[in-house]
Amino acid sequence: TLYPSVDGSEFTVTNTGSVYETGTWSYSPGTDDPGVRYWAAKASNGFNLFWEVDAALTASGAACDSAGDVYNLDCLNAAQVLTSGTFSTGGPALSHITFYDTEIIPIPAAAWLFGSALGLLGWARRKST
Repeated sequence: TLYPSVDGSEFTVTNTGSVYETGTWSYSPGTDDPGVRYWAAKASNGFNLFWEVDAALTASGAACDSAGDVYNLDCLNAAQVLTSGTFSTGGPALSHITFYDTEIIPIPAAAWLFGSALGLLGWARRKST
């Protein structure tokens, strides 16, 4: 596994609704454990994705202004590493909750990987003809 030190005992999920449609979670990571930046609460056929950002980013015209589209790259990249949070399924009882530690991929690194892939495809095509 990617994080062998994580066995699930680091997480506590608490019901604050009648049937786990809302709740809280807490995380006590060990020294080698990843940080939590995003979490998804799954119920029935849907899920809700959660993350938190600095309050300044929610101001009018900022990356995470709730009047606009908060599902944008700048807002998602601003997600903070947390050890606790809340969730809501929007109705049905919680089926499961998933935690993510996704890190930002710098644009130069992504461009280099993309360019390398294109180069390899071109080389493979040239070699096959």
